Amino acid sequence: MSKFAARTIFIIHFVWTLAIMLGTVFIFFAKWYLPWHLGIVTGTLAINLWLKHCPLTTWEENIRRKLDPAFTYHHSFTSTILQKLGINLVAPRDVIWYMAILTAFAWGAAIERWI
Repeated sequence: MSKFAARTIFIIHFVWTLAIMLGTVFIFFAKWYLPWHLGIVTGTLAINLWLKHCPLTTWEENIRRKLDPAFTYHHSFTSTILQKLGINLVAPRDVIWYMAILTAFAWGAAIERWI
């Protein structure tokens, strides 16, 4: 595997995360996006509940570890990105719980908007 593969997974993961978070706001302005958002959020919740982790994080981390054995995502993809951006509002180990709550809220908002 290559840096290109790792970067590609990173970009997909980053865009996917943005689609969940920003999409929750976007659905109130563009109803056409609602079915897409509901599918993205439902799929994300189902995968994370079933696997107990995000497969994109694991996949990218495994590729990067082959390139650099010291590489690790500390606790989660999102907490690592927030740390790199200098945003330390909550403990890294707690970020995954906040993301789960935000994703559940996104799902609830999409269902509410759908009905």
